[in-house]
Amino acid sequence: MLSGLGGVGDMPEINFDEVVEPAIVGVNRAVVFMGLGVTAASESAVANYRLPEAPHIDLIPQVTEEQLAEFKREFGVWIIGNGLRELVETWDVFLDRLYIVSLASDEWRAERAGEALRPGQYAKRARAFPKRGTGEKFDLLQTEFGIRLTFEAEIESIKKARNCLTHRLGVVGAKDLNSPGGLAVRWRAPELFGYHEDGSEFVPSLDAFPIEFPTGSPVKLRHGERQKIVPRGHRLQLSAAELKEICYTFRIAIMQAQESFAGSIARIGGTVNQPAKSSHGVGRGRET
Repeated sequence: MLSGLGGVGDMPEINFDEVVEPAIVGVNRAVVFMGLGVTAASESAVANYRLPEAPHIDLIPQVTEEQLAEFKREFGVWIIGNGLRELVETWDVFLDRLYIVSLASDEWRAERAGEALRPGQYAKRARAFPKRGTGEKFDLLQTEFGIRLTFEAEIESIKKARNCLTHRLGVVGAKDLNSPGGLAVRWRAPELFGYHEDGSEFVPSLDAFPIEFPTGSPVKLRHGERQKIVPRGHRLQLSAAELKEICYTFRIAIMQAQESFAGSIARIGGTVNQPAKSSHGVGRGRET
């Protein structure tokens, strides 16, 4: 992840591809696996719930159509919970790598500046960081290295949603509450906007094209805020479109993290490579 530290005068060269790999792979896996799972849960033609092979072991007897429908509903909840888990856990691994390479860069900066370093001080911080919660990791990256990540509220709420789906089968409980109305899940989505002649905002639906903007209006793009609030005792349900937008949120969070990280490295005289176009693979790469 970090090379070129052979001497105090050498400029660090950061391989951001290696830093960001867990998060990119996590988003790819979530998109593909939730796509496969949600499709299987929703299509009536997919009805075989039995594991192939070993026919002499029959753990689930023949079921009714109503029971099969229940299987598929619960499978949908299970697959979405696992998809969100993939997103939040690989994001945390990404933050761990981001912190470690920032530590190494800061050590290089301190050595170049002639600062006295206590033996093991960086190694101790590196060991402690992965044990912290996601919010703490956001704070430490900003306070220690000036790396400001702007999607904390969204990612923390998606983590809440994942815990609700995994531990309470999607029924919102006391531990899930993060707003006066219940569980508020937040994410971002691509959004076009412009302006009417009176100055008010024009935000068209992206469900159908072409889109006709008001005369003279610019066509602008932003990451629009989205939110779903589920009261306590009710079941959290996320549509396929919402799941796709949640995965999009992690993609743009990765891009924003790269920009902020590159700025922090530039401030100490280092450089960050531009990541290659993300692979469409879903297999795990090297372990950290």
